[in-house]
Amino acid sequence: MRDVFLGDNINGDKVGGHKFVLGAREPTPSPRVILVASADPLRSSHTRLDEEQRAIVRAVTMAHAHERLTVRGIGAVRFTDLRSALLASRPTVLHLSGHGTARGEIVFLDDHGLPQTAPAAVLTGLFRILRGELRCVVLSACFTDAQAVAAAAHVPCVVGMSGRVADADAIRYTAAFYDGLAHGGDVRTAHELGLLELERERLGEHCPPVLVAGRGVAESTFIIDPLPDEERR
Repeated sequence: MRDVFLGDNINGDKVGGHKFVLGAREPTPSPRVILVASADPLRSSHTRLDEEQRAIVRAVTMAHAHERLTVRGIGAVRFTDLRSALLASRPTVLHLSGHGTARGEIVFLDDHGLPQTAPAAVLTGLFRILRGELRCVVLSACFTDAQAVAAAAHVPCVVGMSGRVADADAIRYTAAFYDGLAHGGDVRTAHELGLLELERERLGEHCPPVLVAGRGVAESTFIIDPLPDEERR
């Protein structure tokens, strides 16, 4: 089948409008990016950070969403690494996993490879400047609920931790949360699935993650659209 151009005659009629190809399908959109950034300067939770990323990849795989979602990871993160990764990847979701201090600051590496905290205002400023396509940020680090509130001024949905979080709890919540997102669920549904998983395992004996979003925003924020039933078969 040849291309059809403006001015061509087909069955006596002249074609107008844009060039098109008969029988052509709409181009497949590029997959949206989940950026997993692991900040572990003391390497004390290296296994947990690996397991969180593995859980995210597994959720995408099990949902058959690999053509619509791609997971990119960076480790041993400096603040400048995070900035560069946000610029390069333009992610829809940022999963920032690491350590948080009692003051609500996340610990990165400095330029000399030593631990350095990032004030909440600095991280929030980064989200304000580079929010781009960001729809959701997960701060998987202890005591990050206040930081989540600040970041939510610039990102539609932000998850933070309301206290200390055990490694096993972080992994369980992550697995259920991204299972919900990868299957086309909204952020509120994904968050509630994560909370349910923690309740199932610990009977509520934990400092639960907190979802910060405007009224009705989390319920209407999707990372991908659910597949039609015929494409799931």
